[in-house]
Amino acid sequence: LNYDRFMKYIRRLSDTTPPRESRPFVIPHRLYFGGTSGLWQNGAVAFLHPDRDEAVPSYGRIYRITKEQYQGVMQDEGPKYVYRMHLGEVDGLPVYTFTSPLVYRQGIPSDLYFHTIRDGLKETWTELGDGMIDAYLADRIGNGDATMERFDDDQILSAGVLRVIRSAPHAVAVAEIRQALGRTEAEQNAA
Repeated sequence: LNYDRFMKYIRRLSDTTPPRESRPFVIPHRLYFGGTSGLWQNGAVAFLHPDRDEAVPSYGRIYRITKEQYQGVMQDEGPKYVYRMHLGEVDGLPVYTFTSPLVYRQGIPSDLYFHTIRDGLKETWTELGDGMIDAYLADRIGNGDATMERFDDDQILSAGVLRVIRSAPHAVAVAEIRQALGRTEAEQNAA
């Protein structure tokens, strides 16, 4: 959500070209805060619930970046964020994001993390105002059905594979699993 924070990811990539554009985007998945992150003072971090739920959408922001930049940002986020979700199209271009394939036990974000998210919402969704943003975030902290505990990297990847298989109408190819997990064949072979 926060442009300056997003650019920190872009600056760590080989292609540091800024996004060609960004705009607000309503995501048909519930935002929740769960797990913990040492980077954010051991507080909970933001995830999108992997199950679509248009009744409780999330306020997001989309950036027009290259596929390589998207994969780089996803890798930089780490093993908790390996489940790639297709959210539709905007101006004929696909919109993707990533989250955890597992739902973590909900928790409270650190003040620093909370204010980073809040500032990003204020920056992106100027028409909402402070009161609506605060109510939106208060509703997402400590609510919902997120009940799972912390998992190791192998468990998260396994859950991502299972989610892809379960969502397939008949059969699923290995390439589809790799795509859903945001991995290329070379990256998969290296793992």
